[in-house]
Amino acid sequence: MYFQRIRLDGTLASIIIAHTCYCSPFAAALLRLQYKRLNVEIEYAAANLGATPFQVLRSVVIPQLRPAIIASLLLAFLLSWDEFVIAWFVGGFQKTLPVVIYGMLGSAVSPLLNAAGTLAMAVSLAVLGGVIIAERRSKR
Repeated sequence: MYFQRIRLDGTLASIIIAHTCYCSPFAAALLRLQYKRLNVEIEYAAANLGATPFQVLRSVVIPQLRPAIIASLLLAFLLSWDEFVIAWFVGGFQKTLPVVIYGMLGSAVSPLLNAAGTLAMAVSLAVLGGVIIAERRSKR
């Protein structure tokens, strides 16, 4: 109803906003865990040696958070990729891959449906593998 008030209902922007709201807590949880393990002494040392706050962020903080950032992005993509309900209810007539696959289920089973389902599963498994690799690197 809110998207209707601001005239965004049935648009790609509404799908992006809804998926962002859905995936943000998961990404924030991963980032928060890595942020707790951040070595602040390196930040203090860089600032003490004359680095600006932007240089400290770019050269010290982001490299320490990089594995968690990558894992968060991949996990958010994976969650968004498999979320049919949000795309269906918010998107209206916008055709996203999960909506197209669900629409094909009502008709006769075709080889195209099998191919699309296999592609969706392969992408999900590849992204999940990337999340696992990035998370293992962040623990080192």
